[in-house]
Amino acid sequence: MVLVGEFESEDGVMEVGEDHVAYINTVMIHMAYRQLYTPKLEFPFVGHDGSILNGNVLIERLRKARHA
Repeated sequence: MVLVGEFESEDGVMEVGEDHVAYINTVMIHMAYRQLYTPKLEFPFVGHDGSILNGNVLIERLRKARHA
């Protein structure tokens, strides 16, 4: 699920696939300065090779990078 909205537009709902959700999550990840908030770690994002990965992979990579 992705929540996207604007203050001055009409309400609406759009069904999208996992690839679209992963792309939006990836944009948000790249724009984050220090923190990411998510209700669960299984969120999809796009990896460097273009494949859809699980949020647990991102967390593990960040932990390894911090301790390197």
